[in-house]
Amino acid sequence: MSSNPWGSRLRILLLLGNLLLTCSVLGAPVPTNVVARAEQLFALVEKRFETMQTLQYTVERTTQSPRQQVQERWRFCYRAPDNIRIDYQAPQDRLILVTPASLVEYLPAVFKALRTNLTPLPAAERAARVGGVLARVAVEGLRVGDVRALLARVQRITPDTRQAGALWVEGDGPRFRILVDPTHQVVLATELWDVRGDIKLRTTAEDFVEATPDQWFPQRLTAVYGTAEGTVTSTMRLSAIRVNASMDPTLFEFVPDKKVAVLER
Repeated sequence: MSSNPWGSRLRILLLLGNLLLTCSVLGAPVPTNVVARAEQLFALVEKRFETMQTLQYTVERTTQSPRQQVQERWRFCYRAPDNIRIDYQAPQDRLILVTPASLVEYLPAVFKALRTNLTPLPAAERAARVGGVLARVAVEGLRVGDVRALLARVQRITPDTRQAGALWVEGDGPRFRILVDPTHQVVLATELWDVRGDIKLRTTAEDFVEATPDQWFPQRLTAVYGTAEGTVTSTMRLSAIRVNASMDPTLFEFVPDKKVAVLER
């Protein structure tokens, strides 16, 4: 019996139609209201930090890797608009000072300091120099992250099933999920994947305290991330949190003793 060419063509057309429909659904633009809502949720968290005049807290961090356990402690001080002081206390003393004009790294044990003149540097290089030093004392999960990059990848917003009012902002390319509490304007959890689909960072924040009216901070954060050597777990405890408290401007000045060797860069 001869085949029906029209039937074959119809089946092909139907298959093509289904494929086009599937592609159009997968590639459908994200509704504007979803992106706007995500931007609003992120802004609730980030604008708190952007409008603070001063911020201080002490961090005790325990990092457990397959090879070893490391315990660290430091005091973080910020004074608007661009002044940062970090007194790194353990496992060794180290002072980091950041101002609009300079970056200072001082090791009291060896009486040596490196002072980098930031003024002539292009903005991108200046940010890279400062960011490279501050990365060591970053508190993962305290803030949203790169808001612009995340908003470009937002796909959906879904309510959390365990915490009333909390919302997951989710996106792809690669995948991410950030849990925001709009009431207290804080990040509760973060999940980031790499391009291969493997989870690369998961953070949780808990034990919140109201440092000043309407300024909530976690007293415990946990970050779990993967490395070439295996899983690393970092537990951070925040204490002595102070927001918009008076701060002496001289805290951000570096006046070394005569026996300190200062390398200028």
